[in-house]
Amino acid sequence: MNTPTASLSHLPSRQQAGVTLIEVLAAILIMGVIVGLGGPSFVQFVQNTRVETRSNAVLQLVNQARGEAAAQRRIVTVCGSLNGAACNATAPAWSTFVVSFLDCNGNGAVDAVVAGAACNDRILQSIENGSPGVTTRVAGFNNDRFSFNTQGFLVVPGNGTIRFCDSRGATSARAWLMTPTGRLNTAADTNNPVDGVVNDHTNANVTCP
Repeated sequence: MNTPTASLSHLPSRQQAGVTLIEVLAAILIMGVIVGLGGPSFVQFVQNTRVETRSNAVLQLVNQARGEAAAQRRIVTVCGSLNGAACNATAPAWSTFVVSFLDCNGNGAVDAVVAGAACNDRILQSIENGSPGVTTRVAGFNNDRFSFNTQGFLVVPGNGTIRFCDSRGATSARAWLMTPTGRLNTAADTNNPVDGVVNDHTNANVTCP
């Protein structure tokens, strides 16, 4: 005996869900409001991240250079570079590359290799600026470079500043303060009352660029 089956043509039709033009326009309007409110905050977040990334990369390089000087019992110099292989004292150098190198004679320059020499200069680390729009400048160092001795202290004792800026200016700048012992400390706004700008090694507001 055959069991009766329902024909598809007799099954109740299911209405398809859809959206109206008004609903689409309302969704677009809501998204526009969300983007409008969140856009500036997101841009600021990206800018802050770029500045922090650059400043942390330079901090790591300097700390490693200091450690290498003590470990290898040789002078290690840190400088800005336009090509990642030689020191340059021009303003854009620190914003392009920062390099550390074994500085055998302590002259602050990457000298050519001399065959048979007991020590030859050698690049230890070279970092390119991977943060678009972020500039790096130094102050307080002779020829915009500094060297660590075999104890990890500055060869030329003194204080200096490494600061990082973007298009927002000094109010969004970050900086590291160098001590004579070769240690980097985070710059702070030491003004009383505070004015939203961190201070350099002379206790003056950092400037940008």
